[in-house]
Amino acid sequence: MITVNDILTQFQTFKARVDEYYALIYSEVNTDANLDGLTSGSKTAEYNLWMWLFAAMSVIVNGIWEERKSEIQTIADSAIPGTEKWLQKEVLKFQFGDTLSFDVVTGKYFYPVINIANQIIKRCAVQSVGSFSYVKVAKLNVGTPVALSVGELTALRSYINQIKWAGMQLIVVSTNSDKLNSPLTIYYNGLVPLATMKSDVEAAFNNYLANLQFNGEFSVTREIDAIQAVPNVNDVVAGIVQAKIDTGSYVAVNRVYTPASGYLEKDSTIPFSTMFTYVAQ
Repeated sequence: MITVNDILTQFQTFKARVDEYYALIYSEVNTDANLDGLTSGSKTAEYNLWMWLFAAMSVIVNGIWEERKSEIQTIADSAIPGTEKWLQKEVLKFQFGDTLSFDVVTGKYFYPVINIANQIIKRCAVQSVGSFSYVKVAKLNVGTPVALSVGELTALRSYINQIKWAGMQLIVVSTNSDKLNSPLTIYYNGLVPLATMKSDVEAAFNNYLANLQFNGEFSVTREIDAIQAVPNVNDVVAGIVQAKIDTGSYVAVNRVYTPASGYLEKDSTIPFSTMFTYVAQ
């Protein structure tokens, strides 16, 4: 309920702004040589009343525009930007097994009930190449990225086709991890037991791969740096580092490699005893 004090406060605020506008107008009038005949000091002089009227109308119009500006900004903030980051955010909202609803007012699809348990997409990267955008996704299994099942991938593609911008050309990818074969020769302090060195080096290698950003680059140099940071490792020399998609053929990695699936794992068919060679010094 609006009280008398509320009205009084609003009036005082309004009057203060009118006084501010009046002062600006008065200053302009006094510096205009064409108006030097307006010398009356009466508050009820016609020109003075016009200045007060214009000041009051200016405050009202400015207030209307400020209010409309706020409304327009709210609409703009809720609009769909259609960027890669926006699409990534929307893909992470996907709820497997739930049906989308459509808002006829906003023109957007949405889930009537947010069910976090059904939000199976835990890794997502969107990358545009030419007129296409690749959407790479994965679930997590005990903290490790894994591919979606056929049914999950089909449902996700249907979801994306509904929420996407009209005309967007998307390729949705969810496959098993790319595989890495990284032969290295590790020179180490011979006073340290070989079993200890193997354990520490393998842990550093696994930690480097585990901390790669989804769809991030694997770097031969950074892998070597990670292993060289292991205590008592003196030097690391890389052999022919290779990577491949899950069912593909190996290609040489000269410097960096971006996994087609979005994530990279050591080839489980190649044991560490074959991939790493240790030389005591």
